[in-house]
Amino acid sequence: MRPVATSDAPYIGLVRQRYNPFGGAERIIQRTILALHGIGHRVALYTREWAPAPDAPAVDKQEPTPDRIVLCQPRYLTKVGREKKFAEAVHAAVNRQPPALVQTHERIPGFDLYRAGDGVHATWLELCAEAAGKRRLWSQQLNPFHHYLVKTERALFTHPTLRAVICNSQLVQRDIQQRFGLPLAQLPLIRNGIDSNVFYPISPAQKAALRQQYLTALNIPPEAHVFLFVGSGYARKGVGRLMTVWPALPPHAHLIVIGQDRQFKQYQQRAREQAQIHLLGPQANVRAWYQLADCFVLPTLYDPFPNAALEAMACGLPVITTQTCGAAEVLTPDIGWIVPALDQAALTQALFLAASLSRDTLTNRGLRAAQLAQAYSLENMGQALGTLYQTILT
Repeated sequence: MRPVATSDAPYIGLVRQRYNPFGGAERIIQRTILALHGIGHRVALYTREWAPAPDAPAVDKQEPTPDRIVLCQPRYLTKVGREKKFAEAVHAAVNRQPPALVQTHERIPGFDLYRAGDGVHATWLELCAEAAGKRRLWSQQLNPFHHYLVKTERALFTHPTLRAVICNSQLVQRDIQQRFGLPLAQLPLIRNGIDSNVFYPISPAQKAALRQQYLTALNIPPEAHVFLFVGSGYARKGVGRLMTVWPALPPHAHLIVIGQDRQFKQYQQRAREQAQIHLLGPQANVRAWYQLADCFVLPTLYDPFPNAALEAMACGLPVITTQTCGAAEVLTPDIGWIVPALDQAALTQALFLAASLSRDTLTNRGLRAAQLAQAYSLENMGQALGTLYQTILT
């Protein structure tokens, strides 16, 4: 049993605009709350909206609860106005009742800590332009929302009150250091933590039963190679690229896509043209899909350190991802494949190689991935956060 914060324990403020029950960032907030409670701190959450939906993922049914929720709900008319007004409201609330320190998960200058879970927006825009061409770059530069985020991001990283930026990958560490000149000492590397009581591999018999339960309804043969994608925001995370290369794979390779996207109907229409691709949208029990699959694939354009990759590893899946994904830093050649983000041929080759291996071989690779994932526990994340907080508070 983890220790519980006492009524006189100091508050740590966390800032996140809204709750999305299927979002990786929000699940990291939940795990951060759990870690903070574990080291004896109370948590004040500053947010516009934090109310889990009834169909929240099953793994989060016992989610930790902030000790105090401070709603910051100013009116706004535009996306830029939303960001500005929320930042002003949070600062006002913090000033009224200051916590011991504040860690923001939004790009808001003027606080002690920033968790750069989304990486660097300027880098993301550059990679988007590289993928889509100069016209996309021009449209982004003229977009007031992107202009605001890039400007605010620079103000955040150069603000005198900033004590540290929590980075979840060396990819983000290097980027911030090179762009904004922060020393590595100010960029602690704290990987995401996962709960091994929630994400774990299962026995072959249990896996066969899950596949019978879930795959039959999708008309996927029990002997098929099942590749799993989990993520929201299909364009950034590469669902379109997967759809493009999938016809080149053998017919026993099936792709299951879990997660939400604003253009879901368009992707769904495209998937109907390919019998081996199954777009399911958000799923309550995502763990079951990890446990029944054979390989996890995330050909993301830019992802600092996705929870989904680590959860997949913990459930016993080898991983295919890209060089611009922070999870690539923890993969070894015997448990995964790493390809350039925009190299369709390399992605096709990695998928083909995985599909050509026996399912038993993929299972063995996945079990090694699960062993590696044990190093990224909630306890380790909590200890690293606790050390950082103590350093800043003393």
